Amino acid sequence: MTGNPPACLGWLNAVLTIGELLATAQAGREGKARGLAAENRRLRTDLECRDAEVRLLRERLEGMKPATRPRYTPAAQAAILWHGARYGICLKELARRFVVGFATLRGWLRRLPKSPPRGEAPAKGRPLLPLVIEHLIHILRFENPCWGTRRIAQVLAKLGIRVSRSAVQRAVRRRPPKRPPGTKVDGTNGARRRRKRAGVKARRPDHVWLMDITRVNLLFGLVTVHIAAVLDAYTRAIVAIDLCAREPTAAWMCKLLDAAITVAGRAPRHLITDQGAQFTAKRFKRLARRRKIRRRFGAVGEHSSVALIERLWRTLKYEALPLWSGFLPPGELRRYVRRWASWYRLERVHQGIEGLTPAEMSHGRARRYRSAAELAGTEGWSLVRSFFEGDPGLPVYRLRKVA
Repeated sequence: MTGNPPACLGWLNAVLTIGELLATAQAGREGKARGLAAENRRLRTDLECRDAEVRLLRERLEGMKPATRPRYTPAAQAAILWHGARYGICLKELARRFVVGFATLRGWLRRLPKSPPRGEAPAKGRPLLPLVIEHLIHILRFENPCWGTRRIAQVLAKLGIRVSRSAVQRAVRRRPPKRPPGTKVDGTNGARRRRKRAGVKARRPDHVWLMDITRVNLLFGLVTVHIAAVLDAYTRAIVAIDLCAREPTAAWMCKLLDAAITVAGRAPRHLITDQGAQFTAKRFKRLARRRKIRRRFGAVGEHSSVALIERLWRTLKYEALPLWSGFLPPGELRRYVRRWASWYRLERVHQGIEGLTPAEMSHGRARRYRSAAELAGTEGWSLVRSFFEGDPGLPVYRLRKVA
């Protein structure tokens, strides 16, 4: 005879189930506690390791002379100042932790942007360029895709607009702005870097000349020409340039040097060449001796040596000679190269001479930069593009007010 289980058995099962749940929860808490303890030990070990690394790095920086320590970037300077303000660290302790001078931190604080006037919203990030300048930057970038931001900044400086390369980079990253009213298109305040200069240094125009020969392959190597040039190291101007269908001889190079002296009106004090057969020939030596020119031999890669004229060859091959130049007759190609050399002297800006053109460097002309108030006028501005002697590959830019 079967009957219902007594009620005490049901209560017993419930108590056992609750006990199992409590045991499981207790085991989970103990496991979690063990995991937290292990994580705590790992974090402590990681913290001790990082403290040791920071201590070793700080000792290394403290052992260096202040002049040889690596410089903090402006972004790192702002991050250090923000770190001190966030955690309430005084300047002396902050200087000790980051191995900088107390006066250096004070200078960083003085260079911080001032608070805006009352009632004016604070500016976020760096101040934006005027709309007209951004528009001009995007025009130059669109019309000359091979130009870098440094060259765009130098071209704007030539037009009388002082703008840094970093500002040009930020403007290029942003989307092109809408054209400001009255603006249409027709047709580096960085400090100089101290570099070690090897050899003779050009101190005035026609003081040091460089002479070299390069071989140019056109039409994928089907047409080959040799180009020789004389470059003024001080102004970066091409004094003379010519083409030769075959390897130039010493007599041909002597004629080119005589032509350069005739154009300049005087002979240089120093002439830097490589040790090619044309420049070591007796005929070339006699000409240099007769003109009272001191000859020097430079090695490729040395600063202020033939590296200057090697940079000229790179510009000539990658910027000046288009693909269709191989179809030109020798006379027309010679006229084109000489026309490019004239544009190179009058219009092309150069990084090595602080963004000036060779003509400006030669005459010592001072630039007048337009103020932001003048650029933001209501009249508007027009970026006029023309072409040097009608050649579409040689652009000339001028900035004019819109009438």
